[in-house]
Amino acid sequence: LKYEQIKTGAYYSAIRKGKKTKTNEVENEQRINVRPTIGDYNNVVKKLDAREQLPAIFFVFSKKFSKELVEYFANMGDDLTTKEEKKQIEDILDKHKEKTYIGANLNVAALKKGYAVHNAGIMPEQKALIEELFQKKLLKVVVATETLAAGINMPAKTVMISSPYKPSGAVNKEMATRILTSNEFHQMAGRAGRRGIDDVGYVYSLTTNSETESIFTELEDAPSEDLTSNFNPEYPFLAGYYEYNDDDLNLRDLFDKSLFVFDENTSLSEQNKNELIKSSEQKTNVLLKRGFLTQKDGKIQLSKKGQMVSVVRGYDPLTLVETIHSKVFKNLTPETFAMVIASIANPAEGKDADLSSDNISPIFEQTEDSLYKILNSQKRTIEGKLINLGKHMSDFSSYEELLEYLDGVEIPNANVSELKNRLNELMQIKRKLSVIQSGGGKYSVFDIVKAFERGTSVPTAVLKDYLDIINQYKARNNAKDISKVVSRIERELKSVDVPIKGAKAQNKANKRKQEIEERLKYAKAMKYLDEKIFNEIGNNYSFVRKHSISELDKEYNELRATYIKLTSTDSLKESVKSCIEIEKYLDTHDSAVEAFYAEQDTSDVIDEVYKKSYSIFQTESMEGIDREPIRLGAEVAKLVYKWAYLNGVHSDSMANWRQLVNFGGEHSLDEGTMYRAILQTHDLLSQISEVAQIGKDNSKTPEDIAYYTDLLKKTTIAKKMLIKEPVIVS
Repeated sequence: LKYEQIKTGAYYSAIRKGKKTKTNEVENEQRINVRPTIGDYNNVVKKLDAREQLPAIFFVFSKKFSKELVEYFANMGDDLTTKEEKKQIEDILDKHKEKTYIGANLNVAALKKGYAVHNAGIMPEQKALIEELFQKKLLKVVVATETLAAGINMPAKTVMISSPYKPSGAVNKEMATRILTSNEFHQMAGRAGRRGIDDVGYVYSLTTNSETESIFTELEDAPSEDLTSNFNPEYPFLAGYYEYNDDDLNLRDLFDKSLFVFDENTSLSEQNKNELIKSSEQKTNVLLKRGFLTQKDGKIQLSKKGQMVSVVRGYDPLTLVETIHSKVFKNLTPETFAMVIASIANPAEGKDADLSSDNISPIFEQTEDSLYKILNSQKRTIEGKLINLGKHMSDFSSYEELLEYLDGVEIPNANVSELKNRLNELMQIKRKLSVIQSGGGKYSVFDIVKAFERGTSVPTAVLKDYLDIINQYKARNNAKDISKVVSRIERELKSVDVPIKGAKAQNKANKRKQEIEERLKYAKAMKYLDEKIFNEIGNNYSFVRKHSISELDKEYNELRATYIKLTSTDSLKESVKSCIEIEKYLDTHDSAVEAFYAEQDTSDVIDEVYKKSYSIFQTESMEGIDREPIRLGAEVAKLVYKWAYLNGVHSDSMANWRQLVNFGGEHSLDEGTMYRAILQTHDLLSQISEVAQIGKDNSKTPEDIAYYTDLLKKTTIAKKMLIKEPVIVS
């Protein structure tokens, strides 16, 4: 690999201003906030293209900025593909579209020019499309987050790493950052150079100041970090072990063979082993106390609940199994069941659970509020635009009547661009007239000189006042020509601009020199004004004679009315239609809530799940195990509620998850994130199926068999609703 650092505009700006500092002189926050600009990335593309070092992967640690960057390339970036390559891209794109839905956020214009985004916020099928195009050398620049660095076959000739900092999670609602590890840096850099194609892989880093320059240099030379094991015997692991063993002897042998225990230092190795043994003993006691394991004559056996725990992967297995075993989900419809499981599978990030079920707020409270916020915002937009058309909302009895009026508005035959240019021109004329004819205000001679140099208008009244000031200045200096005053002061300045012995005398001379320089500066300004002022007064009179305020206002108002009709009518129609749809949504919501609460309050189910978790947390706390209880995803539950109910009461419309993405408002998610939430929910439903099957196989009463049979059926329906081909919403 060949490494090179590219210095950004911010880096050179800091040098010019003398701000290149040592690490310990720069505040951490200031270092991090200096980021490369879009222009820096564009310069890198041009440089790589000129050096024939494309295709490249740009690692940018922000999904939002990576999207903005590719949008910029689509509109302003160099076209990196040939006509033949564009045709190949279109053909491959069509094949993917025929196969399945690839997502609404695909920037086709960027794709055809050779640019694409690859991050966790895009659909899996869109990722597959981008990976195929890149492997076939049709894409030249892929802007990616760090998730592309491992596990995907997308080698490039060049890699560009935008920053030595990456997000490390939210702290007090602010996104914190940390420096890349050497392993992370090497993983990304290792993408450079295609096996069998390139002799050299090129790695570039963007440096914004001396701090990032230093960090990148250290990362380039840093050795890889040692591998460490995070092995920890969790509940499913222990339950699976005791399915085939009745004591912990073989467990200790397993620990001996683990990477976690291995260390060349035998005392550390023994310490690690004891740590695992202590943890497993604590968790085994929890399993025994809560009935997942039983013990008789010193022999440990797995109960039915324990068998259920052994098949759960991730999440909070004890809470999940106890919730299922307690028949909390018994009366839920498949739609509601899917919603509850989605809230467990996708906990809200950055929110620690309070250890009291009283603090779990009902998960449906904000639904209507968010709808009304959107509705009221649309109403304000409509009211403002209607006023421009000379109408008010009160003039119409319904949205349908307003829509009928808008359909009847006669659209003028005019060019929008030309109209806009003429309106801007008229506005400039009006502004200049208002300045010329204004009463004045305080202007220094230097203000007027600056205005003349910039071509800015000065009120005529001010210019007339300065004619008297100029004449008074000439009289005071006994000169008809201000040039002579300037020459006289220059000679005076020259006479004092000589070295003088003695500090006191020199200070006095310097003060005298400064006074003369101020007088000279004023004299030159007066000279400039004297030469220009008559011409400027004449220009003002000429401009006023040429234009009439009343005629300007008349033309401006007529053109503006035409412009408003041309540009506002269609957008007004869309806003009105949106209000009609939202009001229909609200009606649907009301009926959905009524039907929903008639069956069962899902917030009660969430409370039940939480109580189970809190109970387990208390057991673990007694055992000295320091870990949180499950964090229920209340925000995700709200989203899934909208998804399941606002799009159609008791139907399979949960498949239409794109509607949720569009409608989510302040809680909206990008398609890729929402799709991952669906897959995560689907995975947890699959695990619940396994748990339910164990429950059914081990049940002895008709009631228990019926419960687990119904749960299996409910889980199957919920899974089909989630993964069904999504409906594309325009």
